[in-house]
This record gives sequence, C-alpha cells and structure tokens, in this order.
Amino acid sequence: MFPQLPTPEAPAEPLPPCAGPQTLPFLNAVPPDMEFIDMLGEGLHSYVFRVRIQGQLYALKMFRFFGWDEITLPLNRTIVDAPAEQLELIYHHSDPFYAECRAYGRLRETGHEDLSIRCHGYILLSVPQLEALQERFNDFAWHIYDRTFADNEAIALPRHMMLSRYWHAGGQQLPPVRCLVKELVEDTNRPRNIDLLCQSIGKFHQLGIVALDIHTEQLYVEHRIADLSYAKTSPHILLTPDAFPAPLNPDQIETLEQWQLLGCFIPQLSQVKLGAFEHRGGGPFPLIRWGLI
Repeated sequence: MFPQLPTPEAPAEPLPPCAGPQTLPFLNAVPPDMEFIDMLGEGLHSYVFRVRIQGQLYALKMFRFFGWDEITLPLNRTIVDAPAEQLELIYHHSDPFYAECRAYGRLRETGHEDLSIRCHGYILLSVPQLEALQERFNDFAWHIYDRTFADNEAIALPRHMMLSRYWHAGGQQLPPVRCLVKELVEDTNRPRNIDLLCQSIGKFHQLGIVALDIHTEQLYVEHRIADLSYAKTSPHILLTPDAFPAPLNPDQIETLEQWQLLGCFIPQLSQVKLGAFEHRGGGPFPLIRWGLI
C-alpha cells in the first residue's frame, strides 16, 4: 500500500502500483543531494518547501498520511471493514498523494503537462533527509487529521505513533515520507482569470480528470491549477466502478463521495452548519460522479 525506499534489487517504480496513469520516480526516488531552503506553505494534505536538488531549485510537496478510521462520517465502517484487496484499491484511488500521481500521470501520457504546475516526478525521503528536515523545521503533523479544525490548533503526532494505529501495528518498517518534485513558481500573486480557469477545467474533464479543488486562491497559479490532491482520474472506482474486479457497493461509494465533498469544503464548513448538506433522497452527493466539482 505504501512505497518503500528503492534498493539495487528493487529499484523505484511508477506510482501508484495499480492499473491506470502513474507518475515516474525522480532521480530513482532518492535524490543524493537535496537542501531544504524554506517552507512555502501548508495545507490539509501537505507541506510545500523550496528545495535545491543538484543545484536546481524546485517546489517539494510533502504529503501527510491518513487512515480510514479517521473519516468521521456515518458510513465509515463500510470502508474500514472492507476486504484487504478492496481497501488497497480504495487507498490507491483516494489517497491525496496517489491522486496527484494519477492526475499528473494522465497529463504526462497525453502531452498536456502545461495545464498544471509541472511535476518532475516523486521522491521518498531517506532517514537522514527526514532527520535533517525535522531538525530544521521541528516536527510535523504527519496525519491529515492531527489538526483540530474547531479551534485551529495543530497537534503534532509522531509518525511512528500515528502509523502504528493503522497499518503498522505489528512493528513493521515505517514507510518513507512521500513527496512530489514540482516546478518552482516564484510569483504567485497573479490575478485569477475566470475564463482561462473554466477553459482549464474543461480540458481536465476531457482528459478524464474531474473533482478538482479550486476554491482556494493559492491553488490556481499562473492561470494553471496547482493542486490535484482531490482529483479523480479515470479509470477510477467512483467514476467507472464496474471496471474493477471488486467494485464498491452503494454505501461505500456514498461514503467516499461524502468524504470528498466535506474535504473540499472544510474551510467553508467551519462557518456553516453541516445540516445544509444533509441526505436528500437518492444519494446525497452525486456531484463528484458528474464532474461538477
């Protein structure tokens, strides 16, 4: 489910490890020479750093981890209790890091990398790199839901404690921290052009990439959509469920759609009542399947 650091016997492979578009490793996934310069920002899914790799400046998007039993929705047991094979498929299609890998893979294979901030590939942080990062910037909330949104306080939870609650309770080796190496855009204070944004969304949809998160200003840079961590890229378990050997049942689809919608609008939901999104008839949130958000 999680990638491991490459070895001579097991070199880095494209991710995610499932059928569909994939992102290639950058410098065999472990750059030998990387310097963390400063932090550019953070969001629900990740931190972004300015880094220097082999003399070149890049933006490094470092992803947090999460576990399904942190999805505080009425139907979350339909995901947590799913068979291992199905849970792995869900994770490969829903994890924010893998979501970006799939979307960037589709842009690369179709020759449309100019629609987004260019992604050069993924890397995995080695132990020395992670230790150097933590020493300089202190600890991070590795888990998406280490944040208490009600009072806006960040709760730092050590990575080994968090992961042991989900996938590595048996004392297995912890997975490395996953990152994407992206083009560094220095000037992000450019006016939003709604016409170009709508054109970009239409092009993404034509490529089978939907459910884009565009509600935050910094996610739209130089007239390009910069964040694809919520994107759904076909073939996908929510878009084409019958294309997979173990398709999701209606309750599981409903759970994932609710999680998608609530996640996209967490900032807005902090100011309005959740009752505005209550279940209404035949399925509460069909917008994702239709590509309307």
